[in-house]
Order: sequence, then C-alpha cells, then structure tokens
Amino acid sequence: MQAINQLFFGIFSLILISLFIGTYRSDRTGNYRYVRNFWIASVGLRAIAFAIWGLVPITTPFLSSIGNTFFIASAACLALLFRSWRKPVDIQIVKLVGIFVCMFFIVFELIRQESNSFIYRMNLVSTTSLLMTSWELFELRKKIKTENKYLIKIIFFVTIIQALFTVTSLLASNFYSPSSISDVTQNSTISMFFIWITLSLHLIIYMFIGSYMFERVIKNEQKITLEKQEAENLLAERESMISALLLANKATSTGALSASLAHELSQPLAASMINVGILQRKFTQFEQVKAEDREILDAIIRDNRRASNIVLSLKKIFKQENIELEAMRILEVLERLKPIIYPQLRTKQVELITDIAFNPMIKLNVNEFHQVIVNIANNAIEAMEQANIASKKIFLRTEQADDKLLIVISDNGPGISSEKYEDLFELLKTTKESGMGLGLWLSRHIIEQRHGGKIDFNLLSQSGAELRITLPIVKI
Repeated sequence: MQAINQLFFGIFSLILISLFIGTYRSDRTGNYRYVRNFWIASVGLRAIAFAIWGLVPITTPFLSSIGNTFFIASAACLALLFRSWRKPVDIQIVKLVGIFVCMFFIVFELIRQESNSFIYRMNLVSTTSLLMTSWELFELRKKIKTENKYLIKIIFFVTIIQALFTVTSLLASNFYSPSSISDVTQNSTISMFFIWITLSLHLIIYMFIGSYMFERVIKNEQKITLEKQEAENLLAERESMISALLLANKATSTGALSASLAHELSQPLAASMINVGILQRKFTQFEQVKAEDREILDAIIRDNRRASNIVLSLKKIFKQENIELEAMRILEVLERLKPIIYPQLRTKQVELITDIAFNPMIKLNVNEFHQVIVNIANNAIEAMEQANIASKKIFLRTEQADDKLLIVISDNGPGISSEKYEDLFELLKTTKESGMGLGLWLSRHIIEQRHGGKIDFNLLSQSGAELRITLPIVKI
C-alpha cells in the first residue's frame, strides 16, 4: 500500500509538472497574458510538494516539512491568483503571505521534532489548508459577482467539495489517531480514501483553472487582433484624411492659379478678338481676298472663341459656380466637336472611327464636355506617338447601359498598366514627362461632379487604353 501511495504522488506530480512546463513556456513567449507569477508559482510549488511527499518514506523526514510548506505556499498563491482576477494584488499582501508561510514552516518543523506528533502535524496542515481554501472561496465569490462565467462557478463548487473532503479527512484521521503516514496507509483505509479524493479534487481544480485562463487568453488574443485591426483602420483613415487635406490644398492652390491665369488670359484674348474683328472688316473691303485666307481667319476666330470658352469654363469650375446645361442629342454634340478636334487628328495622322449606335437626348455643358473629349483624345495621341504606332486609330462608340448613355473611347496604343491606374485621376499626379496632372482629374471632375456621370478606365481591355463615360439620359 505504501508503494501505491508513492506512485500516486509521483503521477500527480508529473501531471502538474506538465501543466507547469506548458504554462511557463506560454508565459515566456508572451502569448499567455493572464498566466503570471501566482499561477506559475502555485502549479510549480504543488508539483514539488507532491513529489516530496512521494519521496519522504525513502528519504529524510525533514523533507516532509519542506513538502507541506510548499503545499501551503501553493494554496496561498492560488488565493492570490483568484484575487488578481479582480484587481491588482498589493505587494504588502504578498509580503504578509510570505511571512505566514515562513511561520508555518517553523511551527511545522518544531512540531515534527517532537515524538508522536504526526496527528498534530496533520491537523496543522489540514487546518491551514482549510484557511487558504476559505480565502480562495472568498475571492472566487467576489469574482462571480463581477464575471458570471460557468468555469468560475465550477471552480467555486469543486473548491467547496474539496474543502468538505478535507474536513472529513481531518475528522477521520483524528478518529483513528494514526502515529505516522505508514500507519495511515496500512491501517486507516477510510482516511487514505478521503485524502486521495481531496488531492484528486485539488488536481481537478487546477485543470479547470487552466481551462478558464486559456479561454481568457483566446478572448484576449481576439481582442488584441480586433484592436490591432481598428488601429490599422484608424491609421489608414488618418492617411486618407491627410491625403484628402493635401488634395484639397492642391485643389485650392490650383483653383487660385487657374483663376489668376483666366483673369490674365481673358484680356489678351479679348484684344486678339478685337484685332481679328478689325482684320475681318478689312477683308470685306477687298473682293480679291483668297478663300484660303478667309478660312484661316475663320479658324483663328473659332480657336479664339474656344480658348475664351475654356478660360470661362475653368473659372466656373474652380469657383464652383452652377453649371449651365442644355439638352441635345449626343450625335449633335459630337458633330460640334469635329471642327475642334479634326485639325489635331489630321496633323498627327490619327484616324477617328465613330460608331454612334445609340443617340439619346442628354443634358450637358457643351464646352466642358468638349474639353473632356479633347483631353482624352490628346492623351491617346501622345501615348501612340511615344509607342511609335504606325497606324494610329481612336475609336468612339456609344451604347445603351440600362437607362444611361455609355460612351466608349479607345485607341490602339500601348494601354495602361495596373500600377499606373490608381493615380490616373489624382490631382497633380501624371505619368507623362511633360504632364501637369490636371487633365484627367479635371475630366473626372467635369463628368462626375458637374454632370452626375461616371468616368473610368477598363483595365480588361485587350489592346490599347479604353475609357468609359456614363451619362444620364433625358427622358422625353
């Protein structure tokens, strides 16, 4: 029976050592946030106590003083652990517990040196253990009031059962009055039964505590992950706000610059129109003016008016003035565009292929819309020239997209890479060596902010760049 008793102590000690090693490693890696000194100390001391109890019969009796002291110290650490679940543990309480454990060792060793003192030592250990258990129950009860978890309730009720078995074991031992541990194992089966049930309950309590703390670790890691994600989102939002402020500052600066340029350009343009008017009146006085000269003069007047309209349009855009829209067919809008865009196409030897399959009525500002198309066409021409495309072509077609007009403008150039796509419509960002980063940003502003449409590139285009403009249709 003595050998079986030692075997049980060895098994219990190994179980607690395994729990201690796993706990200590988790704590060292920083993954077990709620596993700290009290838990590690309690598991380690209890494992050592069980191991010493198993060795006492074959070694010096002095080890029983150390083993029982470690057992009481582990119970005290367990009570401190439960307290730490509610609030930080005052260092003064830890010092008082340390003094209490030292006093227990001294008293136990003094009693051990007396003859026939086994029952007194057993009463001292059981009574002190019950005192620690009462403290544990007090802390657990306080914890249940603030966190009504089922695992805490299980720990609480198992601890009560363990306390009851401790009392029963104490009463049974006093009834039989054994003279040594060998006497208990050989002659007092009932006392030994209650002792082992009590120690088994101690082990079960440790298992439940480990489960509860592991649950807290998982929740804490989830909380940390969530907080990390929220922090990343806040940082991303911060960067987005900074970018928006920078963009707003750029837009303000650009608006002020555009307003200044528009003011300065309007005067020479007006003077140029006066001079052209004078020249036109002189042409009427001479009948032998060549038709070619008259065409050149008409082109100058047309370009001058277009420049004046662009300047006026820019002033309205950057001053956020209300836009003047007129309803007309898209075919008519594009026909008005031909005299503006065709000279550039002929000069650069670019073929424009149109397919107006859908010709609805739309409301727009013709001057601003022409700016968008001309800007897109100029970008396509520059891209094809840089790529040395032999037969340069621009395709323009219209389609119906639900209840909207879809205008698709594409070319047979090199296309747009996905890396450059994200910054295409950003203000003052350009992929061209001589670009200013205004054209596409202004085009999107005109289409989306002033016409209620949508403009974007089709990255799935097989060849060349493809830009798609969507505009609302006027229902007749």
